[in-house]
Amino acid sequence: MSRIRLLATFHDLDEAHRAAEAVADAVPDAQVRAGDPDDARDALVAGQQAEMDQSAPTVPGGVVTGAQVRGSVLWGIPTLIVGCLLGLAVGLLVPVGGVSRFAVVVASTAAGGMALSTFGVLMGAPWRSEREGEAAPILAPDAVVDVSVDDRWRSQIDRALVRSGAVEVFHWSPPDGPLDQ
Repeated sequence: MSRIRLLATFHDLDEAHRAAEAVADAVPDAQVRAGDPDDARDALVAGQQAEMDQSAPTVPGGVVTGAQVRGSVLWGIPTLIVGCLLGLAVGLLVPVGGVSRFAVVVASTAAGGMALSTFGVLMGAPWRSEREGEAAPILAPDAVVDVSVDDRWRSQIDRALVRSGAVEVFHWSPPDGPLDQ
C-alpha cells in the first residue's frame, strides 16, 4: 500500500490537537502531528493551489471564482436597469442646446447604465463570495494537523478530521506532489 499525506486546517491549535488525538485513536498506525510550522506553510500552499484550481482567469480582471461571477450578475443586471432608467430620466428632463434630444437621451441612458452597473458588479462580487462561504475563515496559523497513513485509511481519516472540525482537508501525494482537495 502507498502512504498518503493529509493536511487539515482548524480554527485554533487546541482544536487541532484534539483532532490529532482522534485520528491517532481511529487509525493506530497513522503518523500524526499538530502545530508544526512546516505543516502550516504546506497547508497555506495547498489552500492557494486549491483556490487557483477552482478559479477562472479573466482577461481584464484577473482571477474570479464562481461566487464572484454570480454576485456580479446578481447585482450588475438590476443596477444596469436602474442606471438606464435614471439616465433616461436625466436625458428627458435636462435640456442641452445644440444637440438632438434623441442623442442626449441615448447618451445619458448609456452613461447611467454603465455607471450604476459598474457599482453593482464591483459590490456584488465580494458580497456573494462572502455569502457562499468563500471568504477566508480566520484560522490560527499553526492550527494544522499532518497525517501520514496508508492510502486504504484515507476515507476514515477524512471522516475523523471533518468530525473534529477541520475547515479544510488537503490530500498530498508524497513527496509534495500534486494536490487534490
